Amino acid sequence: MTKELGLIPIPLLILLMAIAAITFRSPFVFEPPLLALSLSLFFRFGISMVVAYFAARSYFVDGSLNLLLLGCAAFAFALTAITGSWFGLVFGDTNALLLLNNTGALISAGLNLASAIVTFKVAPVQPPRNSRARLLAAHLGAATVTGLLLGLRNFLPPFFMHGSTMLNVTVLGLAVVLFALASVLFMRFYLESRSGIIWWYSLGLGLIAISQASFFVSKVPGDLISWAGRLATCLGTTYLLILVLGAKRTMME
Repeated sequence: MTKELGLIPIPLLILLMAIAAITFRSPFVFEPPLLALSLSLFFRFGISMVVAYFAARSYFVDGSLNLLLLGCAAFAFALTAITGSWFGLVFGDTNALLLLNNTGALISAGLNLASAIVTFKVAPVQPPRNSRARLLAAHLGAATVTGLLLGLRNFLPPFFMHGSTMLNVTVLGLAVVLFALASVLFMRFYLESRSGIIWWYSLGLGLIAISQASFFVSKVPGDLISWAGRLATCLGTTYLLILVLGAKRTMME
């Protein structure tokens, strides 16, 4: 896939969601739980875990902090997605679905933005001696946060109560903004380095920002807008997979 073709889905998805929001007042709803769970399992969980794995391997090679942050971002995105989707789509716990998915997205967005900021700094030539301990601590931290959110979900302010709450809207909005900022910063770095890997990562984050933003204009789960958002997630994580494959090929060379 050429870099120019990779840019096309972003304006098309934005246009599709805008048209659907304006045109379809009584939306057709298609929301089979197993299909939604399968998409979340393969794209948001599966591909994100692959990204986290290769980011960890690369971190052991050069010890770059941006790779540690990037891998943790992918791991948090994956873990909260599969946990939230399982409780929400299988057990019907909508509050758990929104709490874990959107809080996980916010954490991932923040870590991606931090990675983008650190990318502009010079990475160390040699990995730190305690790189394995740092990696383990970071991933255990993400897993602990996920477990706490799940265990305390009935004691935390609700994300869903006869509809989306202001807390959910705030968390989701922050995630959109941070994903978008990270995408812009990585694109700026691409303009300086002309690295194809950075190009695909920037576009992937941009598509994930669009997928999160789709929840603001979606009328009901399973309408055209929400499926456009899911398509953006699928494409965004696929772009991250292209990044991983490109990075692996570069390492082999």
